[in-house]
Amino acid sequence: MGMKKIKLYGVGNLGKFTFYIFDKKRSVHKILSELLRDNFNIDWGETRSIEGSNIDERKSYFNIKRNSDFFQYVSSKTKKPTIGVFYGSKRMFVVFLGSNSLRLKLNRQLEKIAIMPKLIR
Repeated sequence: MGMKKIKLYGVGNLGKFTFYIFDKKRSVHKILSELLRDNFNIDWGETRSIEGSNIDERKSYFNIKRNSDFFQYVSSKTKKPTIGVFYGSKRMFVVFLGSNSLRLKLNRQLEKIAIMPKLIR
């Protein structure tokens, strides 16, 4: 049996960025973190730099439930692409800023791990 897919509630494009709407759950954060780390060298939420130090804490410090009405900006080690995440009370709004080819690459990866609920008319 395959991995359970995460829900993608919405997607949109504007200029050089694409946004995605997901459930605000630790399991979704973990799956997306792995996808972004493995494909784009973006370390989202698993590492924290200690101010004034060259040391990174590699702990699971990030408590997704405590972060509501909170914005987080994360760049790759090469500075491109970058993501911005707004944590609402029940959803995460992930903004991916990068070239068309990088956004297409992300969309192809998301097709493998995400489902989009059907619209009710």
